Amino acid sequence: DDGSSRRAVEVERAFLAELGSGCSLPVGAHASDTTLTAFLANEDGTRHLIEIIELPDDHVIATLRGASLADSMRSDI
Repeated sequence: DDGSSRRAVEVERAFLAELGSGCSLPVGAHASDTTLTAFLANEDGTRHLIEIIELPDDHVIATLRGASLADSMRSDI
């Protein structure tokens, strides 16, 4: 178990879970130790957003920020 990898996966999964993502949702997330890069498009692909946010050191807060970003992007798309 690698703590850094686990943290990144949990942040990415929190982002995706907030969107209720499935196989047809145009969405992506990539977390590093310090940032979350997220992509979300509308269903027909005519609009898309890319956001990059800084992640705090605290694991729980970083995961919550991932979910919060998804909610914000969903509202904006």
